[in-house]
Amino acid sequence: MQKTKQPINRVIFVNLSWFLGCLVLAFIVWVVATIQLNPVEERRLRDAIPIRFTPDEGLVITNENEFSATASVLLRAQQSVWELLAGDDVIVWADLTGLGPGEHTVPLQAQVARTAAVVDISPAQITIDLEELASKLVEVRPQLNGQLPSGYVMIGEPIINVNQVTVTGPASQVEAVAAVQAPINLSQQRGPLEDFARPIPVDADGNMVADVSVDTQVIGVSVDIAPSE
Repeated sequence: MQKTKQPINRVIFVNLSWFLGCLVLAFIVWVVATIQLNPVEERRLRDAIPIRFTPDEGLVITNENEFSATASVLLRAQQSVWELLAGDDVIVWADLTGLGPGEHTVPLQAQVARTAAVVDISPAQITIDLEELASKLVEVRPQLNGQLPSGYVMIGEPIINVNQVTVTGPASQVEAVAAVQAPINLSQQRGPLEDFARPIPVDADGNMVADVSVDTQVIGVSVDIAPSE
């Protein structure tokens, strides 16, 4: 009885081996055929991909003008996938989580919505300066520009509808703001002037301070102008 069982086991083993071998061979043939009909290709996306930056709350990037805001991405995908791929399918970001104030060199990462592999990102990394975000209340000052026509004078002082505003931005820039100017153009004015001015943050020397926002976009201004006697 034992002698009969051994050949049966051997036959099952041999048949199973042949079956698995044929299955592997069929899979290999299928893979080769698929690759020939739908080859894998490496290409660089035609569109530059915007880089996403998300500093931790209370921090702001201060050197955005010193590095590229987009990246070039090289992908590996089958030809059929390339026919569908677009720039919107790829996300590139710099992970700033946990980074405090100072200079940081951060590698770029990418993710593809479709079946494709990221081969290369150019640039591979960027150097970012982070600074604490600050705010403060500053005085609004009317800034008279231009000359009134001959025979006309300004009566009294200019009137503005906002005396103080809040400026926000990198701490070092906010600290440099001494006031916010409301420019008033007097050229060719022959009567009472009522207008709106865009606020301009300036330092103690009257130079504009960049990278600082003001909590109001327009300031109402009025000037009483009349013929001179």
